[in-house]
Amino acid sequence: LNDDNLNSKLEEFESEDERRDFLISEYVYTVREHFQELLFDNSNTSNKADYYVELLSELITNGVLHSKSNTFALMFVNNFSTKFSISDNGIGFEESLKSKTENFLYKPFELKNKIDKIKFLDVNSKILNNLHIIIETLYFSALKDRRGLFDLMISVVINSNGYFRLHSDNSQIIVSNRMNKELIELNILRNKLFDYHREILINKIKDDRYNDEMIKLKNDILDCFLSLYKNLCNK
Repeated sequence: LNDDNLNSKLEEFESEDERRDFLISEYVYTVREHFQELLFDNSNTSNKADYYVELLSELITNGVLHSKSNTFALMFVNNFSTKFSISDNGIGFEESLKSKTENFLYKPFELKNKIDKIKFLDVNSKILNNLHIIIETLYFSALKDRRGLFDLMISVVINSNGYFRLHSDNSQIIVSNRMNKELIELNILRNKLFDYHREILINKIKDDRYNDEMIKLKNDILDCFLSLYKNLCNK
């Protein structure tokens, strides 16, 4: 936020949404300047360059706003693959999730509380807790009205035939197309839910006419994440 005097510019906005939108618009130019040519160097990403630029800008904004720290973005490209690395030295996923407000779609740690009861892995409790926090973070991302980590995972693994690695402290997950069945199903559900979010935003809908359909999709996404978790544990 110290770059280009962004910190002082943010003070001009009252709401977090306004600050977020401003930062995304700023980081789109930065990401495009640094990474667009690299995206065109690989066939898996060249036809989705604009999508990746927007998604990376959103993720960098998330890091800056929620981790309360610097965020670092790297990209590595060769003829066969494109690798993204986004990291920060902030408060971490768990503390960020604790700050989330419950709404009709998301109850903080709802998925984690369920997978905490599943005894698949015999590992250190701190490592297991961080693993479950990572899964919860992806679940939360799949319910949001903005593109984020979940969408990056889907795009990298399904659309670009790559693998997705996400780590928190001493734990990490690696997601590949060996999990395509659950990922494809999750992607279909996520897109349906995201379409409702877009419809509500575009048409400025204030009532709860779509709540029942969205809650059903949310419950289906929750069940799919439980299946994905079991699959991850068996890999």
